[in-house]
Order: sequence, then C-alpha cells, then structure tokens
Amino acid sequence: MSIVAALCLADGIILAADSRLTICMKQADGSIIKKYNDNAIKVYRMKNKDIGILWCGDYKVGNLSIPQFMEFFGDKVCREDSIETVANKLNRYCKGNYREEILWLIAGYSDGEQYLYEVADDIVKRKNLMPNGYPGIGLTWEGEINISHKIINDDIPLKVNGKYLRGSDMPKMSLEDGIAFAKELLLQTCNEHDGCGGSIDVLVIRSDGIEWMEQKEAKEIPEI
Repeated sequence: MSIVAALCLADGIILAADSRLTICMKQADGSIIKKYNDNAIKVYRMKNKDIGILWCGDYKVGNLSIPQFMEFFGDKVCREDSIETVANKLNRYCKGNYREEILWLIAGYSDGEQYLYEVADDIVKRKNLMPNGYPGIGLTWEGEINISHKIINDDIPLKVNGKYLRGSDMPKMSLEDGIAFAKELLLQTCNEHDGCGGSIDVLVIRSDGIEWMEQKEAKEIPEI
C-alpha cells in the first residue's frame, strides 16, 4: 500500500508520499509472502512544466514500471499543455494498460490559480473546487487512508514545528507548517501500518515555481 497526500494552501500546493512498495510473491503451495522495498518514487516533477504528479496503487502501467512510464509520459507533455490537458493525456495513455489499479494526482498553477486533478478508473476529476465552484484550501489523501481519515475527520492535533496543528487549521497554515503537517500525517500512517513506510518525499508548487523540499536518491527496484 501507500499513503500519499496533496495539500492546497493559500501560498502553495504540497505533494507528499511515502516510499514503500509492497511486493507479493506467490509460493508453490499457493501462499503469498509479502516483501517491502522502501525505494519507490511516488512523487514526480514534470520535465517541461511546473507540474507535480503523485501516484499510489499498482507499480506498472502495462509492461512499464512507474519510473519507465513517467519517463515515457514526460516526453508526451508539451510546454503549452494546461494542467487539465496533462491530466487527460495521462488518463488516455494509461487507459487499458492497468494490471490492477493506479490513482494519480496532478497539481500545478495556471494564471495564479491552483489546479488539482485526480485520474482514476478512466475518470478525470478536479479535486480542489468548493461547492460554489471556486478553488479552495483543502487536503486530498489516498492509499492506506484509515489512520489519516481519523486524524482529519476527528480533528486530532499533530505536533509540528513545536506546536499543535489540526486539519481545521489548514485555511491559516503557512506553507512551512503545511509541509510539516503533511509529513507528520503520513508518518502517523507509516508508524501504524506495515504497508507504508520509508522516507517521505515532498514537492512544493508555488505560483512562481516548483521545488523539492524532501527527495530521496533514486535506487533500482527489483523487477516485479
């Protein structure tokens, strides 16, 4: 499993994900042995755009591993593509190629406005719209969601940067506090669920640029 999160705040968008990949190996007697690899990259920065993409789910699109697919897909994205166009292209190139299930989150800015799209089950959906149709501050999280769901829904405080912050504090969170809050939210799941773990990668997108706040060194993952 995975735990990934996209946090849209007043000053920027935060994409964060754990690094654990669960490898299920079927034995001769039909039993399944699970092994874990903590080198999976689940957050990507597009080559030609200030757009971030994260994923959770199966590790292959057709016969390509996620890193191979992202290298392929990056070449299909044009500089002039809107964020919505990138999301629709991603859906189109993945369509019919899933071995199981993959969910993608695509985020960025256009003309000063935040965009966050979800691509899953052949559906492209904008996630950061309020009921009134305008972009809003909020959190989208996927993967092993039970623990984070409780933290957010029960408004449980997390200690970050020497203070306690709750999900209800998001409208007034600074970008620095939002990064720490997202990391701690994911770490809570990693601490309590074997299927999630490893380091947390964090990509931050602002209206004037994009940068890594936490990024592990890429390492080869055994063929699955």
